[in-house]
Amino acid sequence: SADRELAENLLVNPADIKIHLLYGVILNNLAILTENNEYFLRAEKILQEALKYSPKRQQIFYDLANIKIKLAKYDEAIQLLQTCLNFDMQIEESWLRLKAAKQAKEQSQVLIK
Repeated sequence: SADRELAENLLVNPADIKIHLLYGVILNNLAILTENNEYFLRAEKILQEALKYSPKRQQIFYDLANIKIKLAKYDEAIQLLQTCLNFDMQIEESWLRLKAAKQAKEQSQVLIK
């Protein structure tokens, strides 16, 4: 399976960020398709590992923030996106993602009430 193949590739090439990103996307999709949050947790772990190898790569921050939102870890997602903005405040996508994360947090609080 793609899951197993990517896990093996990460063992052979642990610093290859493209593998981390692709694996995160596949696990995200598996979580959605199977309605199993365990895949989100695995994706979160893999993307956090990717940050160790590439600590300023925006795509990792974006993907990881997306996973955090799906896990209802809104404050962590917001913090990640604010860190991303600290690297370069001119990138509009970072601002848009931060706004979306804050809106997701607000909506979750409305649903709780």
